[in-house]
Amino acid sequence: MKEQKILSEYDSKNILREAGVLVCKEILAKDLTEVRKAIAEIGYPVVLKPSLPGLAHKSEHKVVFLDVKSDQEAENAYNIIKDKFPEAKILVQEMVNNQREVVVGFIRDRIMGPCVMFGLGGIFTEILRDITFRLAPVSFKEAMMMLQDIKGKKILESVRSLVEVDKNALADIIVKVSNIGANNNHIKEIDINPICFNEQGTPIVVDCSVILNN
Repeated sequence: MKEQKILSEYDSKNILREAGVLVCKEILAKDLTEVRKAIAEIGYPVVLKPSLPGLAHKSEHKVVFLDVKSDQEAENAYNIIKDKFPEAKILVQEMVNNQREVVVGFIRDRIMGPCVMFGLGGIFTEILRDITFRLAPVSFKEAMMMLQDIKGKKILESVRSLVEVDKNALADIIVKVSNIGANNNHIKEIDINPICFNEQGTPIVVDCSVILNN
């Protein structure tokens, strides 16, 4: 069995950035001074979390701090993260509206080969399992069809105070992720969870993990 390598969140997102996928504004900081500078540039509220190769499922370690609104909250979050993961750098991110979350992923299945996935994101990914798969790479038309495959597809429509999601932009992310995976044999998995949406309905990647075959 091939050895696997989990990239840091920051490095994982760089792969998406290079492919033209919209990623949330973020700055990588190595100490509290740099964290404060990053917050001054991005502006409150922010998200603080560790970025470290090999670290997956950060929320399970209780080191993802959302909606941080003050210097004291930021310092407390920094200290907790560094206490649990001393070697980690700190990822300072803009706080993106998380009222709607979806997931896009890629997996190189032993039997089926390269596959791309779309579904409900956040905590609902594992609870509801409302996801759909296609062999990768997919066309834009196929990606648009994937948006209609899930049972919770109405989450992409105008809901109460939320505007309709930019489905073209979301389908474009699916296409790009499918191409990244299919065209790079050293990539085993891509897990983008969640993708959130700004006030205009534009999809923005908030978290990502890439696993390589060494």
